[in-house]
Amino acid sequence: MTKARSRDHYSYSTYADPAMARTFEDRRFGGPIGELVAGTQARVLANMVGRIQGRSVLDVGTGAGRAALFLARGGAQVTAVDASEAMLAVARRRAVEDGVKVRFLRGDAHALDFRDDEFDVVVCLRVLMHTPDWRRCLAELCRVAERLVIFDYPS
Repeated sequence: MTKARSRDHYSYSTYADPAMARTFEDRRFGGPIGELVAGTQARVLANMVGRIQGRSVLDVGTGAGRAALFLARGGAQVTAVDASEAMLAVARRRAVEDGVKVRFLRGDAHALDFRDDEFDVVVCLRVLMHTPDWRRCLAELCRVAERLVIFDYPS
């Protein structure tokens, strides 16, 4: 899968829309069901990661930054990557509002611009099913993770 071909995938244009990015979090996690899903996701993530204080964590496909902010509040040194600059703008704003430090970068999950084993933990939630080549993305997650990769693939 070439970088150009992956950029033609529907998810890149959908999530690049600034209007969609601004309302994404409310539409996805608003209301009682969304809050239940978000709360469950946070608890599961906390249990899987364990002690995160001081760990380096990469959140791939951060979107509005939900997982990145949660991990940063727990003391992790978080880098968050997304293909959409519009979604990153929302995530950056939320980090400022929360008073947490997260390094946000634009990037492609198919070709992460990091060294092998650069992060203690790599997280990729609700992303792989939106990528043109989930196997390549998963290989990249494993390449840059030293200890642990946490991902899901809801259907």
